[in-house]
Amino acid sequence: LKNSSSSDYAVVVDAFDGRVTLQGHADLRDPAHARLRFAINARGLRWSGTTNAPQVRADADFGVAGRPEAWAAIGNAKLLRLRRTARLHFDGRGNTTQATINALHAATPGGALDAHGQVAWSPALRWDIAAQLDRFDPGYFMPDWDGALEGRITSTGSARKAGGFDAAVDVPRLGGRLRGRALQAHGRFAMQGDAYRGNVELALGSS
Repeated sequence: LKNSSSSDYAVVVDAFDGRVTLQGHADLRDPAHARLRFAINARGLRWSGTTNAPQVRADADFGVAGRPEAWAAIGNAKLLRLRRTARLHFDGRGNTTQATINALHAATPGGALDAHGQVAWSPALRWDIAAQLDRFDPGYFMPDWDGALEGRITSTGSARKAGGFDAAVDVPRLGGRLRGRALQAHGRFAMQGDAYRGNVELALGSS
């Protein structure tokens, strides 16, 4: 829907018992002076798991602005569960072929997750991403999977011209607690087209 008081356009979607509003504009008529500016605002989103896990409520603000060849994206979110708060911050920069994740920081009570890396989509999809977990509680994003995870995860990969992917995931160590049980895991996985190889060891509780 067009906002009659400006050149901006707005789209409103009601989902997850809340509301998401997308507003902004993109002027691409002159490639030498193309500009874009968009804002996404989410209010009162709620979701829960398949068990008796506590419900999560979230508010978020995300913006993208600049030129197609040099744009910036910044976002912040607040998540509430059992009267305790987690916060998410995103900072990225990109152009028409790739994006750099300068910071993806999720702070949960007593812990955090920090990720950074690069993702490209032209001339082919490829990525190089690393994440560090320090007593991070995934239950604020997946309510059935509360815990406190510690470790490091890295992944690199690219799309093949003939189809398929070359990809690798490395988890030197992942520990802590998950769903009330002690967790210990490590592993490596690699994919080259239709060929796969890997070694993973996982212990959750007494299993």
